[in-house]
Amino acid sequence: MLGRGTVCWLCRRAGRKENFVVKNVWVDEQTGHREGVFLKRARWITGIPTLAGEEVVSRSDGEPWVTTWVREKHQGKGSATIPSRTPRLVLRRLVLQPYARPLREFSAKDELLELFNDAIAAHQQLYVDANALHCDINENNIMAHDPPHSKRPKGLLIDLDSALQVSGKHKVGPKGYISGTLPYMAIEVLRYPALTERAP
Repeated sequence: MLGRGTVCWLCRRAGRKENFVVKNVWVDEQTGHREGVFLKRARWITGIPTLAGEEVVSRSDGEPWVTTWVREKHQGKGSATIPSRTPRLVLRRLVLQPYARPLREFSAKDELLELFNDAIAAHQQLYVDANALHCDINENNIMAHDPPHSKRPKGLLIDLDSALQVSGKHKVGPKGYISGTLPYMAIEVLRYPALTERAP
């Protein structure tokens, strides 16, 4: 009802060897397209996944999968009462490339540093050139993949679910915007959220 419930699968087209990642995620219906939007905006940036496809997942009757039916079923039943401010979530599916492996599977310290360097470069390009801030950097969102004809694995910055658009002279986002994985969040955001300028 409140979390994203993200599930990913490694997939291939029938008779093909090309790998894809299929990602199902429950998102706020009002902002659910955010990751797809930022992936399209960053499609030319090395170190950011490529969006091959995106859709709202439908039920057998053609209606989208949303959390509304759960609320209606349990509303007013004691501890199962759902607060009215709970966002309406919709199930979305993204098809991404390349398939990558966890950062913890690095084979040497030099390789780990190179993977970090790739992710930092991708983050910089995302911010400077695509006017987007990732907002959820953590150890699970930096991965390694093996591009064809590359002598070493490359770092991949994934999961733009929490990304936001930045603008203005100082490229800042919305005032009071707090998102991401708590242990990795900037202390300034947690202590002084009201000091962040509001993007026009």
